[in-house]
Amino acid sequence: MIDIKFRFYDKIKEQMFYWTPESQEVELEVALLVPARYIVMQYIGRQDINNKDIYEGDFTNNGTIEYNMNLYWDGSGSSHPGFYFKEGYDCLGEEGELEFHTGFNDCEVLGNIYENPELIKEK
Repeated sequence: MIDIKFRFYDKIKEQMFYWTPESQEVELEVALLVPARYIVMQYIGRQDINNKDIYEGDFTNNGTIEYNMNLYWDGSGSSHPGFYFKEGYDCLGEEGELEFHTGFNDCEVLGNIYENPELIKEK
């Protein structure tokens, strides 16, 4: 069973807050209802090689973690929601479909897009 965890970047305080059912630095309802102030990021249910929780928006040595509602993962065209590496990692299968689990077991979290914008690669 995947733990339910979220983190919220407070744009005003420029600070990250974490939420679990047991520990609530920010009320989940408040953060979800005030998108102008809080950016919500979900825990992906996995940890990096250093046992650090991985959230969407994290920079890793394999790429940036993002969420997508329609990951196509097999040749039949079926899709499902899930997390993937936005760039920096070869996530394509033999037929070009995205293998969204590939690369999570050997990744290392280096920072995130809000607290470490200097890690964003310019194109």
